[in-house]
Amino acid sequence: MMSIKIGIIGASGYWGKKILPAILSFPNVEVVVCAGNSDSQKLSEAAAEVRLRFPRLIELLGFKPVIEHPSLDAVIVATPAETHFSIAGEALKAGKHVFLEKPMCLRLDQARELTKLAKRKNKILFIDHTYLHSKCLHFIKKKLDEGDLGTKIHYFHTNRTQMGIYRLHNILWDLGSHDLSIVKYLFPDEVLDGIKVDGWLNFQPYGDHTSGNFIDTISFRLSYRSGFIASAFLSWCYPKRARDIIIAGENRMVVFENNTKITIFEHDMSSRNSTGEIQWHLVEEYSPDDNPLRNSLRCFFSCVEKKKIKTNYWLSPDFACQIIGQLEKIEKAYNSKRSSMLT
Repeated sequence: MMSIKIGIIGASGYWGKKILPAILSFPNVEVVVCAGNSDSQKLSEAAAEVRLRFPRLIELLGFKPVIEHPSLDAVIVATPAETHFSIAGEALKAGKHVFLEKPMCLRLDQARELTKLAKRKNKILFIDHTYLHSKCLHFIKKKLDEGDLGTKIHYFHTNRTQMGIYRLHNILWDLGSHDLSIVKYLFPDEVLDGIKVDGWLNFQPYGDHTSGNFIDTISFRLSYRSGFIASAFLSWCYPKRARDIIIAGENRMVVFENNTKITIFEHDMSSRNSTGEIQWHLVEEYSPDDNPLRNSLRCFFSCVEKKKIKTNYWLSPDFACQIIGQLEKIEKAYNSKRSSMLT
């Protein structure tokens, strides 16, 4: 087993502080250097989580010294999405494999450019769609592929809400990338045919509140040629934290709650209660011990060891480009609707 030397850019940020301790699970991985933006105290606090394991860990401010470090095999980029294109691009040009927090970037043309660059440099560009590494999601995928929910799937719906941290881009790009990647992973052959979207600005403190570029709540409905529907309600300003997915098939329904528990119900058209309502019966539950982020990192380190991405299409940067393309389409639909309402 080869030793993998990595640097982490954005180590003191929201996701970076989760990645650092997760790396302790990998004995063959050494964190050589970590970097933050301008707050050395926050960086030191984050580094303290792993300093016992990595006593020679170097702390830096700014990303360029990490990218230029000669001993690194790979760089983990856990920075705001608006920086992804420049940082990941510089890392690839420097000959580093890259683990990149979702979304890949904020423009499809930039996503495609990063993909081409990774192929040209023969380096791994791994986009961290964390939920695709969940045992629960793999369980659902198996049930769908086996036809356990029925031949026809009626709809997919998700609620992803919380009193969230604020970012310089809108909630669609932050949380929507999760659900679009999940839908694409579970239903890879579905062809998008129509988009309906509404968005609101409630408490977002950044930017021009009249421009429509910053929204903290969004609801969208995607229709597909087969008749399948995928919908989502996403909010940063909702008092109840929820991470719930419902998938309804002609025979059974899957409820995936808080990223940890799956419940499968079956309806019986011939069985009704005293008020005439169709009866639903619990048929299966699944609640594994799981850590999707750790699974994602394990997959990346395995790719680095083998110096190639695994054959699963959903692990490829081309898959990530499709997600960016869908995000752009939804954003365009929202902007078009908003413009028509203002004229």
